[in-house]
Amino acid sequence: MKGQWKLIVSLIILIVVVAFALQNTGVTPVNFFFAEYRIPLVLVILFSLLIGVIVGLIASFSTISSHSREKKVVQKELSALKESHLRELADKDSEITHLRTQVRELKQVKKNTVNVSQEEVAELTPNMDVEASNQSEVVE
Repeated sequence: MKGQWKLIVSLIILIVVVAFALQNTGVTPVNFFFAEYRIPLVLVILFSLLIGVIVGLIASFSTISSHSREKKVVQKELSALKESHLRELADKDSEITHLRTQVRELKQVKKNTVNVSQEEVAELTPNMDVEASNQSEVVE
């Protein structure tokens, strides 16, 4: 939108300058170095406008090129940061996967340990019942 306003204002200024130049068509003397020329005033006005536009473009070209260089540098930095973040993310993902695997393995070991303990308790319980009954018989 900002660029459209600049274009509209530039066109309005151009129309005003051309209208002004066309109303001033008389011949006027122009001194250039050591010579004097007689040319229409409309050409002097339009030539001056053209020279002003060229000087303005040359002056803004250096700014535009410096912004372009800065933009390239920033884009390189951004891509380097993206790559480093992606590498870090991949490292974190692999670490998470590894930790999940370890958690599953530990859960399986715990489950097996609990199962073994229950089996051992079941094996020991009949022996304990026999020993308890033997002890009760001895006491009686």
